[in-house]
Amino acid sequence: DVRIIGIANSKRLWLDYGGVELNAWSADFDRLARPYVLTELLRELPNAPYDELVILDLTDAKPIAQLYPSLFANGLHIISANKRAGSAHESLYHEIRTIQHEYKREWLYNTTVGAGLPLNYAINDLRAQGDEIRSISGIFSGTMSWLFENFSADTAFSDLVAEAKERGYTEPDPREDLSCQDLVRKLLILAREIGLKLDWQDIEVNSLVPEHLRDISVAEFMQRRSELDEPMNEMLESAAKDGKVPRLLASFSVSEERRVKAKVGIEYIPAGDMLANLIPGENIFVIYTDWYSEMPLVISGPGAGKQVTAGGVQSDLNQLLGRLSAIS
Repeated sequence: DVRIIGIANSKRLWLDYGGVELNAWSADFDRLARPYVLTELLRELPNAPYDELVILDLTDAKPIAQLYPSLFANGLHIISANKRAGSAHESLYHEIRTIQHEYKREWLYNTTVGAGLPLNYAINDLRAQGDEIRSISGIFSGTMSWLFENFSADTAFSDLVAEAKERGYTEPDPREDLSCQDLVRKLLILAREIGLKLDWQDIEVNSLVPEHLRDISVAEFMQRRSELDEPMNEMLESAAKDGKVPRLLASFSVSEERRVKAKVGIEYIPAGDMLANLIPGENIFVIYTDWYSEMPLVISGPGAGKQVTAGGVQSDLNQLLGRLSAIS
């Protein structure tokens, strides 16, 4: 018997231990939600009349990620679409994992990389079979895939950024995508998933956001986004001279000595290459392992959008229920 017993945003909470009705949840939330403090809620939730409690973290909030140790310590399992915990600096990440294991809680986060694609499941399955992953590269951002596949000499890059934000493809602040910070988070999550030690300072990053646009408000950035167009057009023209197109790629590789090399940035790809001809919004992950050494394992599909992300969260929930049923 699985029930949703609460829905919360950053300021208000609708909590009903009998279960909330989802048919008209938005209107009911407006009517029934009350102000709350998350740290106080954590002390209250263990009184809920249920054997197991799960929080679905569908935010992009760093303060929520910082509370993961407290969530685990208060008996909650976590399903996360929030990349902030899995990509936290090493000290916080270590604390999260330590507390998770101490309290024997589950943490599933497949949607943090690749939205609904079964990437983490495939990686874990390979490792469980005894394979060793040597490199993962590709286009990890559905947002950036959509932007670059639609970008041409006839279309202003800044207009595409505005459209992507309106469609819900970008992070709340599009600079998270354009500065490659979102991709860095994904690289960190993937590398840590296979047991590698990697932190922010270890990744070579080339941002698409000019210095003068980095420290202003989101609203001002969107007003001044046309200042992106000149450098982006120069990049497009430079690539075209050699019959290539610019694409934002991410990669890491592991040497035999377990040294990790990781980078994120623009690369010029031949116009006929697979990486240059994705469906807008498509992610592609090219995985080389000991077994897949001559021909890589390739996982591709939609990497952005609310529906595929929601489907990925539902898949994580089904996985969690299977694990809990096996334990009980």
